[in-house]
Amino acid sequence: MGDPPRDDDHDGSDRDARFEDEAPPPPRTGRGGGSGPPAPRQPLPVRETAAEVVTTFLDRARYLPTVALVPFTATFLAQGGLVLFGGNPLTQEGPDAANPLTVILAALVILAAYIVFLVDWHRLVLLGPGPATTRPRLRLYRRDLRFFGYGIVVGFLALVASLPVAFVAPGLGGTAGGGTLLLLIGLMLNLTATMALGLVLPAAATERNYSIGASFEATKAVLPQIAGLVALVLLPGLVIVAGVNAVYALLFGPSGPLVPGMLLSLALEYAMMALAATLMSVIFRRRAGVDLSA
Repeated sequence: MGDPPRDDDHDGSDRDARFEDEAPPPPRTGRGGGSGPPAPRQPLPVRETAAEVVTTFLDRARYLPTVALVPFTATFLAQGGLVLFGGNPLTQEGPDAANPLTVILAALVILAAYIVFLVDWHRLVLLGPGPATTRPRLRLYRRDLRFFGYGIVVGFLALVASLPVAFVAPGLGGTAGGGTLLLLIGLMLNLTATMALGLVLPAAATERNYSIGASFEATKAVLPQIAGLVALVLLPGLVIVAGVNAVYALLFGPSGPLVPGMLLSLALEYAMMALAATLMSVIFRRRAGVDLSA
């Protein structure tokens, strides 16, 4: 009879297999939210994309009262608190001067309300209607903080992108329509840069890893189309909002009823934010290459 096999006669493969670490799951990359390959980038024809934005906005508009319920109410109460306890927030001195602490607290509440609404609206557009995307919410999540952080960077870069207006200001500022033209050029540059660099915002709202560099990479080839979408979708909305507010001011004047005026102004403001977020979400869905199905 031969000697029984010894442990050291094994090649060690079983023992190594027992102690080997399992391969970690592949991380979500900057161009994909699911486990599959990144979604292909789609073209961005202006008319077709504008029609998709408007159709999507009108379809999701029925959820606007519930999605905006909490942030709208918070904004209204914060603005009302400024008027009630702080006087006129635009007055810098005198008996009606706003209390600085009141202004700061109200500004923080309004900022948080805007963030919550925009995050939830991006989720509604990109993930579709459902209990998780249509119910009002009363708490903040990590995605809200990421959205806020990226929003600051995108806002700063968009401001930088609008600086070229300063170079043409000396030649146009003194003419009759020069001021309006400068404002329009600056607004177009700012909004186009926001839409091009801001794809990171719907990504943060849907908890996908993305970057501002990836946003520019996805949109640099379609910047003229994005500018066309801004002119075709956002500028008319801004004109309508300004027109409605102007008509209300003409009808009732500065001494008109305060609460109805605030409600109307806020309703238009939230509708305009929803339209802008819808445009950004549609551009994200077409150009970011992110898998939203997982």
